[in-house]
Amino acid sequence: MHYKGGITKKEYYCKHCGKPISICSALYGQSQCRQCQNRKFFINRNELYNYYIIKNKSITEIAKIYKCCYGTIYKWLLNYNIRIKTKRETHLGKKRPDQSKRMSKDGNPMFGTHRPRSVRIKISKARTGVYCGRNHPMFGKKSSYKCSYGKGGKYKNTWMRSSYELKFAKYLDKQDIKWQYEPKAFDLGTTTYRPDFYLPTKNIYIEVKGYWTEEAKNKFELFKKIFSNIKIIVVDKETLQKRGLNV
Repeated sequence: MHYKGGITKKEYYCKHCGKPISICSALYGQSQCRQCQNRKFFINRNELYNYYIIKNKSITEIAKIYKCCYGTIYKWLLNYNIRIKTKRETHLGKKRPDQSKRMSKDGNPMFGTHRPRSVRIKISKARTGVYCGRNHPMFGKKSSYKCSYGKGGKYKNTWMRSSYELKFAKYLDKQDIKWQYEPKAFDLGTTTYRPDFYLPTKNIYIEVKGYWTEEAKNKFELFKKIFSNIKIIVVDKETLQKRGLNV
């Protein structure tokens, strides 16, 4: 910066982030800006760039080198405007010696063994689509895994697929109404339908729905058409709110 008479003023910069600083910060603040002074420790940009870009180390590996958490390295990368790589870019070209060793020869559980003919026939049928509809081994059976499109949870040792179903089950308990969760599967021909709740004292099935997909609508309409003598009620978000449930 130039002044009258040709006198120039020397400019000072932070030794970590490179931002302009005052002469007081340069002489008495260890050549750091106020933001860098308040930080616990510093990571040099060139070192970080060398680890992350040139040596292609992941953020987790760099965090172990500096003995800090993942988020600290992530913030420093953003502070230095270094582009965050995707997982594929980070692991591109890297080998997994432990995985290769575990699955090679003696480490492979299937090494030296042959599947029986009956097992190979089942695998072949599953791949060619023979096991579909009623021929599928799981046809009509209740799934044992925790699958859910929403925020499911466990209530009274029963896994429920959505938060609506959880709150409705608690509501039934407050009203002293006995209930069963997905007790029966109804055969619809090529598929099965399993209503959410059954009230044995009222002999009514209840379907709790927050969002209707086309497949769910078609299955429900088919169920009502085939089993027209069975009483079933649909409970949606508005119905739950009218009953005082916060959904």
